[in-house]
Amino acid sequence: MRLVPKSGATSRSVYEGAEILWVDDRPSNNRNESRMLRSFGAIITFACTTDEARDAIAAAKVEARPFDLLLSDISRDLPLPPNPMAGLDMLAAFRKEGIDTPLVFYVGSLKPSLLNSIGQTYHDHRAHLMVAANEGMTKTYNRFHDAGERSEPIRILRDLHDDMDRAVLRAYGWDDLANELRPEFLTEETEDDHIYQGRYFWPSEARDLVLSRLLTLNAQRHDEEVAAGLAPAGRSQASDGDEAAQARFDL
Repeated sequence: MRLVPKSGATSRSVYEGAEILWVDDRPSNNRNESRMLRSFGAIITFACTTDEARDAIAAAKVEARPFDLLLSDISRDLPLPPNPMAGLDMLAAFRKEGIDTPLVFYVGSLKPSLLNSIGQTYHDHRAHLMVAANEGMTKTYNRFHDAGERSEPIRILRDLHDDMDRAVLRAYGWDDLANELRPEFLTEETEDDHIYQGRYFWPSEARDLVLSRLLTLNAQRHDEEVAAGLAPAGRSQASDGDEAAQARFDL
């Protein structure tokens, strides 16, 4: 996959030659963004519906030029009737069909109902998986965190879990983290904290960055409550770790 930065690679160079399929019922709305990606060397293909996207993916596979990334809206007015969950429905369908190309939702805002839908999609797949395998939660997540477990249902569960994490990050307004953070299988060689060793999760640098953002947000909320007379004034607990964590993560 080409959209994996190499050591020393710039943000722009990551997109050089990358094949991106952008699914949106109104592609003209993304004219500026697509122009920017093309200036980075990316090759953009547009599809207006899930069926068009599926056909484009099949054609690209035949031509031995598979897409590196899917970009998609969530709500679509076309085809009729309008479907506010079209992008999520497409994701669920593609994962069931074995289409595992990374997908990023490009939306103006993420409503609570959409978060609920993403969570429900994850919950429903996990429930189906557990019933089909006749396994409980512990065995299911032991398989989830096992790097040697490559079965399709578990792979889809991991993808849906990642989609859910990124949706929550976007709900906080942290699109940069949603675009960059990806889970990995943590080992004794890559993870110092024994609690996370042997798990499929964000590496320590990413976890530190998210925590620092949360601490900063908590301090901001406290300052707002003090200004509104809802909380007593006191020393802010804002962490200086955000800049340090950001530097370590080197976005």
